[in-house]
Amino acid sequence: MRVSQSAAYFDRRVTCIEWHPFPGFEDVVALGSYVPGAGNGGGSARNGDDDEDESVPFLYGRGKGGSITSMKFHPTEPNMIFTTSIDGTVRKQDFEGRHGRVFLDTLTHNRWYTALNVSSSRRSLVVGDNTGQMILSDFDGVTAWSGRLHKNKIHDVEFHPADEFVLATAGNDRVAKLWDVRMMREGQDGVQPLKVLEHDGVITSATFSPFPPYTLLTTAQNSENRLYDISLPTTHLTATTTLPHPHRPFQHITPITASWSPVIPGLFVIGRYPESATDRRTVDVFQYVAGGSAGGVRLVARLEDPKVAGIHCIAKFDRQGDTLATCS
Repeated sequence: MRVSQSAAYFDRRVTCIEWHPFPGFEDVVALGSYVPGAGNGGGSARNGDDDEDESVPFLYGRGKGGSITSMKFHPTEPNMIFTTSIDGTVRKQDFEGRHGRVFLDTLTHNRWYTALNVSSSRRSLVVGDNTGQMILSDFDGVTAWSGRLHKNKIHDVEFHPADEFVLATAGNDRVAKLWDVRMMREGQDGVQPLKVLEHDGVITSATFSPFPPYTLLTTAQNSENRLYDISLPTTHLTATTTLPHPHRPFQHITPITASWSPVIPGLFVIGRYPESATDRRTVDVFQYVAGGSAGGVRLVARLEDPKVAGIHCIAKFDRQGDTLATCS
């Protein structure tokens, strides 16, 4: 296996990758970055068929110390994207940086937004922050609900692919939770989770399979991936499968996370951070079968290219599932 295209749009590490969801824009991928020092990171939107094209839109941030912490394309406006930043803002902006606005602003350097997701059916935007707070708003930036869902930093928020009322969150408190967003109403405090998934390490991602039964895949910093059957009736779930996998955290790399294939049921990928000098920095491809033998998971491939020496911290398929974007 060889890398078909590569590009270095940043002189810094990439923090997030997002493929465009719109028909006709399938080859467009957006990249967010971190800049060592103090300020707000930059972003780029590029065509997957282009190499280092100078015409690729680039949105400059505030410079040193800045970071785009998460981003999602607007589900109804193809030229717009939502971003969260370590500068404490949630922004909606176009690729040229001409039409943008600040949706939310913490107005302090001690609190910033760390995770973001959108629901096109509900026309809802959810963002989590570094203190465990989450805000639910509409696409005009009007807050519908806010409250604390985790003890500290929220790493990931994701809507269920088939049930618009179910939301998954994951955090530094080593817990992933499922919520009913209908319970998140103005003036409603003490919302209780539908499901609680306790882990032994900080959880950096919790993502639903796009296929029934919508298995939840988590990535934890203690070098574990876990898979959960969320249809089980109990509140406190245990994993149907626990997969040991080398992806420990390190200060100077983006946290490694797993992601599903959008076209092959049960297939997921994750970058490898070797614990041995004889091991290789590959993208590992796994196949999960609910109720299968050998824990339900088997390694089907390790993708690598001798010309690419970095750790693949993020690996995401495009919407057709035939192109995999990775970053280091």
